[in-house]
Amino acid sequence: MSDLRFQVVGFDLSDIRNTTEERVARQMQEKLAHCMDYCPDETDVKDIYALTLNSLPARHIQYGSLAQAVSSAIEKVRRQPRKC
Repeated sequence: MSDLRFQVVGFDLSDIRNTTEERVARQMQEKLAHCMDYCPDETDVKDIYALTLNSLPARHIQYGSLAQAVSSAIEKVRRQPRKC
């Protein structure tokens, strides 16, 4: 059974992914591994992921721009910690 969030007029779209999403996840893994003084929780990681994707254009992007977008999202979430 497929996820209904990825159904459009009865067609399953869950197997289609934007390659930028995969690149962002890999870049996040690399960048966060180097943030020794920061231990993000699940919400932080999701916020960083969403902020990064929202800051990138839908068209092709160069690697350097992607890395900067991930770094900027990490810093934005770090500066605004949530109250537990």
